[in-house]
Order: sequence, then structure tokens, then C-alpha cells
Amino acid sequence: MAVSSIRSASEEIKKVQGSLQTVATMSNEQVTMLADANANQEATWIKINESMEHYKQAFSSVETSASSLLSQITEHLTNHVHVTQNGYEELVKQSSEHFKNATERLGASVGELDEFLQELSEVLGKAQPTTR
Repeated sequence: MAVSSIRSASEEIKKVQGSLQTVATMSNEQVTMLADANANQEATWIKINESMEHYKQAFSSVETSASSLLSQITEHLTNHVHVTQNGYEELVKQSSEHFKNATERLGASVGELDEFLQELSEVLGKAQPTTR
């Protein structure tokens, strides 16, 4: 009985050892799978970080370019306003000069016409008494 009990206990120990070996193998496989999953997750985070750095650089470049472009647009619009204003002022100045010249010529013409009419009036005044 004692031998049979020892044999039975020995067989049970062997079964437990086999079960423990199976549990250890499965645990090792799970640890390996978790390590692989962790490595994959770490690689994913590295890729995300690299992508974020790339986006940061791209947006910084876009921001710099947009700022430069807006500065150029502002400068060109300011220059355009100045050129337009100067052109308008020159047009007004030239128009004023032309009107002044035209007014002076018209005044001179009116003066000449007045002299001519006075002479005509004098000639007609002198000619009128003789025709009666």
C-alpha cells in the first residue's frame, strides 16, 4: 500500500509537472507575444512621432511661406496705392494746367473778340451818319 501510494503520488506529481510544463510553455509564448506586441506598439509610436515631426516641419514651412507671401502682397498693394495716388495727383495737376491754359486762351479770344466788336461798332457808328 505504501508503494502503491508512493507510485500514485509519483504519477500525480508527473501529471502536475506536465501541466506545469504546459503552463510554463504557454506563459513563455504569451510573454513572447506580449513582447512582440509591445515592440510593435513602440514602433507605431515612433512612426507617429516621426510623422508629427514631418507635419510640424511642413506646417512651419507653409506658415513661413504664407507670411512671406502676405508681406509681398501688402508691399505690392501699398506700392500700387502710391503709384495710383501719384498718377491721380499728376492727372489732376495736368488737368488743372490744361484748364488754366484753356481759360487763358478763351479769355484772350474774348478780349480779341471784344476789341474786334468795338472796332466794328466804331466803324458802323461812323458809317451810319453818312448813309442818312
